Amino acid sequence: MQGLASNRMRSALTMLGVIIGVSAVILLVSIGEGAKAAVSKQISGLGSALVVVIPGEMDLGGGMPRISSMGLMQSKLTYTDVKTIEEEADSINGVTPSLTSDIMIKFRNKTRITMLQGVTPGYLEVYSTGTEKGRFIREHEVDNAKKVCILGQTVADDLFGNFDPVGKRVTLGGQKYTVIGVMKERGQLAIVDVDDAVFVPATSAMVLTGTDTLGRILVGAKDPHNVEKTVAEVKQILSKRHDETDFSVATQAEMLSLFESVMGILTSMLGGVAGISLLIGGIGIMNIMLVSVTERTREIGIRKAVGAKGRDILIQFLIEAAALSIMGGIIGLILSVGVCILAGRFLPIQITVWSVVIALAVAVAIGVFFGAYPARRASRLYPIVALRYE
Repeated sequence: MQGLASNRMRSALTMLGVIIGVSAVILLVSIGEGAKAAVSKQISGLGSALVVVIPGEMDLGGGMPRISSMGLMQSKLTYTDVKTIEEEADSINGVTPSLTSDIMIKFRNKTRITMLQGVTPGYLEVYSTGTEKGRFIREHEVDNAKKVCILGQTVADDLFGNFDPVGKRVTLGGQKYTVIGVMKERGQLAIVDVDDAVFVPATSAMVLTGTDTLGRILVGAKDPHNVEKTVAEVKQILSKRHDETDFSVATQAEMLSLFESVMGILTSMLGGVAGISLLIGGIGIMNIMLVSVTERTREIGIRKAVGAKGRDILIQFLIEAAALSIMGGIIGLILSVGVCILAGRFLPIQITVWSVVIALAVAVAIGVFFGAYPARRASRLYPIVALRYE
């Protein structure tokens, strides 16, 4: 330790790669786990009675959920499907389409980009929410594609401040829409502001986006303890109108399982990418240790001349390499925890014990592994050659 302290700059540069590597692993894994936990909490908060119809096939059986064509094909779900489910299904509490797109909304001299959501009156039952001011969309407004809208709290606050927006006219996609209500505040979904949205009749959204298909259909089951009955009923109704490859019906639990599996893979990939910097840090340790062996050749010769064996020299340099990697790992851990605490005010971050343990263990292992070659080289020096080295 005294030897390392006497060469502070060299020791610091040797540890730098390990510090960056450990910090990167812990930070990226913590961000991934935080996002996963936040979104999972929000999805679970929607209740166990939610059934989702999505375009394409989704195989949730036998281990990890697998998507075969979801999101890779043109959706064939239509507003007529929503009406059919609403009319024929007996086990549902509500049904609403989901048609989303970014759109520009303008009021007087204020303009912003927000999320357009095309929905029907069933949206309130499916999501168990309501309006803070005014009212929600009515059935006849959907049937006639009326130009009315409901603002999310964030949009209402940004465009109107303390003024009541109900009754005012805003511009959506170049067309005038009348504000008929403001939604209750729902908060964040991970890093996404759910209240940064504007709701219009699904048919009006189709006109604004120039499409006649839907991204999803959301169904609320009457009995949360018998959601499978609703799933079977919805499948039966849609099978009369579509091929089985055109759609998939999943419960909230299955969608949560799918999301967690995908996020788990993504988090592992982030950790793996960050781990490359640990490998680079190990190469840095080996290079500096080789320089150290060369500089300390005479010291090694003197030690061997007074009785030190090869394994004593080997252990000495291995301990130095391990000490450098351990100190670098601890500094990296402290640094990453500090950054996580600061960033936690703005992002959903969750530090996991396993990421800390793995990062530190890999750091030490890399230090010892890459320190082994310089240590072996030092231990095999002949005493007389080392003593004559200048």
